[in-house]
Amino acid sequence: METTRGISEGNAVYKVAGGKMIKVRARFAGDVIEDIRISGDFFLHPEEVIEDVERSLRGVRIHEVEKAVADALRGVECVGVSPSDFCTAIRMAHEARK
Repeated sequence: METTRGISEGNAVYKVAGGKMIKVRARFAGDVIEDIRISGDFFLHPEEVIEDVERSLRGVRIHEVEKAVADALRGVECVGVSPSDFCTAIRMAHEARK
């Protein structure tokens, strides 16, 4: 929902080839990620790294998502998903914002 501060929300559900799913719920100020939640049926090791990924994406412009995700997931084992899958889901949420 659009607010007077120019904040919009976007949601996306992205089904990765192979069946895993990534869900993204994000708030954007134009092309900047204000807040983001990532969930789904994928696995990361260590598991708690998803919170670090979310934190590292706050304040990032949508066209810089690939680098931010790659940096945040460096050294992390991704099972059933890849960094580019996360980027796709985030871009989908940005495109779906209201």
